[in-house]
Amino acid sequence: ACHANIPLVELWETVRTWMVKNGVGPLSAHKGMGEKVGKVHNPYGGDQAHRGDWWPAEVPKYDQPDVIFFAGCTGSFRQQQIPQTGVRVLNRAGVKMNILGADEWCCSSPLLRTGDTTHSLECAERIVEKADGMGAKDMVMTCSGCYKTISTDFGTYYAKVGQNVYHFTQYVNNLIKTRKLPLLQPFNHKVTYHDPCHLGRHCEVYEPPRQVIAQFPGVDFQEMKYNRQFSHCCGGGGGVRAAYPEESAKIADTRLDEADFADVIITTCPFCVTNLGAQAKDRDVKVVDLVELVDEHLQ
Repeated sequence: ACHANIPLVELWETVRTWMVKNGVGPLSAHKGMGEKVGKVHNPYGGDQAHRGDWWPAEVPKYDQPDVIFFAGCTGSFRQQQIPQTGVRVLNRAGVKMNILGADEWCCSSPLLRTGDTTHSLECAERIVEKADGMGAKDMVMTCSGCYKTISTDFGTYYAKVGQNVYHFTQYVNNLIKTRKLPLLQPFNHKVTYHDPCHLGRHCEVYEPPRQVIAQFPGVDFQEMKYNRQFSHCCGGGGGVRAAYPEESAKIADTRLDEADFADVIITTCPFCVTNLGAQAKDRDVKVVDLVELVDEHLQ
């Protein structure tokens, strides 16, 4: 927080980029990500030909979809259950979808956050041109990092996509409000919500996730002391977990301590789920992505 209203997000990312361009970075733990994105278009080294294998077999794909579902690299190669569940939920509301498949390159978020802009233009250009060629009206994603990058950063390095870009929580909140997705199954738990940095402070998407949570019958919701623009980081993003795993774990522990009153911590980012979830294994609390709760409690 800066009393002089200096935009700290842009400041630190600019400083990191300057450091990389002047040979101070990237850190050794981050170099491999850039190399893999340059070679195979994702930071995990996964086979792009199989990038869309996560798609649920029972959900149809449409040649002329209303929505392009953007899974992201983590959703495609590491936490496939999150985009799978998101697609199933939207399908139950009658949303016609498709994916970019092998043409869904990394949005370059993990590189931007660690000061490497080498591949930002080519990644943005590929995604924008392939997405616009599909003719969909909207683009939806369950990854907060992808949401921030595609909705905001693409305009800096290339051009924005022609679709309306929504985080899953925004899109599903509208479906619930219009009664296309009835949340009727009770959820009798004391819960709190963790704002991901990219979705919260960076993009100021605070209310849609909370509005969705409020629709669960029987839910007992309580805010953590630090929430919305003052929310503390989970410690898993910005390249911290890769370069400084011990510090990352300490940051997650601090956040979990703040939520010691809750049975369930709900969040909306695969990195937050991973980092908070790893530290919560020995605690009496469950960390879940909101998309999974929505799927479990639909009529």
